Amino acid sequence: MAVFSYTSPIAHVTDVDFRTWGQELNTNLAAAGLVQAADTGQIDWVTVTKPANNTDAGSEIWRFNDSLQGAAPIYFKLFFGTGNSANSPRIRLRVGQGSDGVGGLTGRLGALTTVSPLIPGLDTVTSRTSFIVVGEGYLVLSWKESAFPPDAHMGFFVISRSTTNLGVLTTEAAHIIYGGKASADLDMQTLTFDIDLPIFSITKLNSLVPGNLTESLTLPDFQFFPIWLVLYENRQLFSACSVFASELPFGTTFSTTIVGASPRTYRSVGNGTGRPSVANNTTLFTLAVIWE
Repeated sequence: MAVFSYTSPIAHVTDVDFRTWGQELNTNLAAAGLVQAADTGQIDWVTVTKPANNTDAGSEIWRFNDSLQGAAPIYFKLFFGTGNSANSPRIRLRVGQGSDGVGGLTGRLGALTTVSPLIPGLDTVTSRTSFIVVGEGYLVLSWKESAFPPDAHMGFFVISRSTTNLGVLTTEAAHIIYGGKASADLDMQTLTFDIDLPIFSITKLNSLVPGNLTESLTLPDFQFFPIWLVLYENRQLFSACSVFASELPFGTTFSTTIVGASPRTYRSVGNGTGRPSVANNTTLFTLAVIWE
């Protein structure tokens, strides 16, 4: 379990630019401990050319490598291409339970979704940091932080397993948070592995904030608010929570216990990823994700 990072500019003007950012993401996903499937037909970062607007040039299939991968496999497919303008990189994501050997996902499938803002970054020369956080039951990608105006990241998603309310990982479902859209609501999918249950997709990441709270605390005191899962039982997400942006600004790490009895480390990823939808004023809140 570790936090991996790399720093480089983000450009999407030439074929070389496209190959560069795609290859470095590929290299760092593998370094973080994820496993690329052996499927044929995946993108070739040596020969691929930058595609036209709103078009994918190819894809890769990856899988988790944790203790529950045998009992409840999680595979995900990344699609690489160009967004709404010629100079904007695009990443799309779909989660499944396996691969067919020729580039397709199998089993229960989540919805194909875009996890990047679809327009160019602030510039093509400033180095931007990307983070890949991998541990037992989770993956966080925060790609090219603060590269898109005013403070958004060029891509963001979280995939995590379900847990009991005691914090024990289960084989019931995978939960996908995705964003990359500053000042917009984050979205969430619940990919249930039980064929008798529907696959849920919601356009808001719901977090309950009771009462009329104020944002006046400072570290080591702070307020956090659980994110509730769309399952047949009342469950909380272990991999993320909502926090006051003023109490835990972008980049702040902190320790708390969301589920179970043991504290874990989290990081505020700022409204550059999008925002949780809460009962009170959404603009006050931001997302924090597991960071260990």
